Amino acid sequence: MNDPSLPSDFFSLDHVVLREPVDMVVVNQDGSTSFLQKPIGKRVRPKSSIILKPVERDLSRFNSLSFVLRNESRHTILVGIHLVHGPRTFRKDMHDISTTGNREHLQAEDRREVRFPRECFGTYGFREDWTDIFQITLNLAFEWHVRANSDAAVYIEAIVGEQRRVPQGPRLSHAGLLGQIERQELLDHLCSAGKNWPFKEHNLGLAIPPPHHLPIERADEIRAGYILGHHVGFPPRWDCNPIGELEWRHFLHRHHFLRILVQHFATTRMDSDAQAINDIVTSWTQRCPVPVGSNGGAGPSWETLSIAWRMREWLWIFGVIWQSGLLQQDTRFSMLASVWESARSLLDHQGHANNWIFVESAVLTILGLCFSEFKDSTTWLSTGIDRLEREVARQFFEDGVHFEMSPLYHAICLGALSDVVQTADFFNFRLPGNFLETLIKGSDYLVCLSRPDFTWPSLNDSGGTKGNYAALLKQLEQIIDKPALKWIGTHGASGNPPYVSSSTFPDSGVTVMRSGHLSSSHHALFRAGPPGFSHIHQDVLSLEIGALGNMWLLDPGITTY
Repeated sequence: MNDPSLPSDFFSLDHVVLREPVDMVVVNQDGSTSFLQKPIGKRVRPKSSIILKPVERDLSRFNSLSFVLRNESRHTILVGIHLVHGPRTFRKDMHDISTTGNREHLQAEDRREVRFPRECFGTYGFREDWTDIFQITLNLAFEWHVRANSDAAVYIEAIVGEQRRVPQGPRLSHAGLLGQIERQELLDHLCSAGKNWPFKEHNLGLAIPPPHHLPIERADEIRAGYILGHHVGFPPRWDCNPIGELEWRHFLHRHHFLRILVQHFATTRMDSDAQAINDIVTSWTQRCPVPVGSNGGAGPSWETLSIAWRMREWLWIFGVIWQSGLLQQDTRFSMLASVWESARSLLDHQGHANNWIFVESAVLTILGLCFSEFKDSTTWLSTGIDRLEREVARQFFEDGVHFEMSPLYHAICLGALSDVVQTADFFNFRLPGNFLETLIKGSDYLVCLSRPDFTWPSLNDSGGTKGNYAALLKQLEQIIDKPALKWIGTHGASGNPPYVSSSTFPDSGVTVMRSGHLSSSHHALFRAGPPGFSHIHQDVLSLEIGALGNMWLLDPGITTY
């Protein structure tokens, strides 16, 4: 997030204890090298990189690297860096790599110090310390919508290393929290069991599974320290990385596993579930303070999409656990401070221009509706709606299909939008009309894609054959009065099967032909349209055929991107 410029007793900043230049050698295109002694420029067209090698490979005395950059173009440049670690510990043919992603914005004709704090790096592999960095790659790119006619130049003027003393989170203090709320009585009401929340146990959205196919543990296993298929301790060791995969750590910090504890508590009212949530959330807020002066990079804890998903999981804590009185008061204050920090971060930064921005915009809207006690809530709400209205029009084709051409990300965006619609209805807030229209068309597409055995095709990056959107359709039936949604959502246990037998979606190029929706029905799918905006697999001419209750030809997809 950006520095909110609050008094030190309201908001804690990092304290720089060491700052010194870092000597680098530039690797030229012909393989030759030269010392970085004066500003060097690089043409951006539309993606470029500069390969650097630190003269001293041990950079462990730093926990932040800064590049003084000058953008001599009329376009914003996206900036990121890759750190290549020395020993090969990930795979025999691959070095461990720590990356920030290309997510920092260097504005047109701007000169500034672009900071890359260590907590904003995500790592492929197991080496995350900076004791042996043999190569640094500076990546430069135009924003996705820019089609520049001429090259743009970016100059490196200096590289600086810093050692920062990072405070325990949350950075917003109790006094600072009160300063962000109009009156003490509003904070008291917000912390009490008297506030009413839309994300309660009767909301069918509670049953929607997480958007990944990693192992899902039982509540007692989570309380014993088993999360996402591994023993990570209790509370979890937030810096652990048992399989060397970047995404695993992101899912850990997105807190999808907390949904299991909330679901179990909603059914059993066991104090141990609430106590576990109390301990996990307290541990996370203390160990993972929000980065200041950075957009979170590819770091697992404050990457923009991680913020959005974590807030969506926390909303169930507010709706189901909050009123029980089992959360400690300090935990409540920490959660509310983190809500403010999360909303400010989403206000300051946006992620990739696909489902990321869609989910982030939806969450910013929901936070504005649910936390009206905060002074900035109207800004969160209006900004979230403006962004979401823009993304609904940009990301969904006229035929109702999401432009990534993936049932998985189509469902994720529909789920985020349905949460917005239900939350607005709860607070009697009127939304733009195209939100509901998008839900109707988008749900029709998922219904048509459903096979007779209530599974879905794995077009593009959809996680293989494990994609299951029945719980989402069951939730959407609360918003859209269509018995077919309940039929698919309950696997035929209630509602009525869809009447339409065959459908074509002309903008996305998907045609589904079927004799019906019963288990013995015939079914065929053919895809002949655009490849998709992102998460593309080479399956544009996919053909699926099923008959007499069996699938005879299908694309199984793959489970990793």
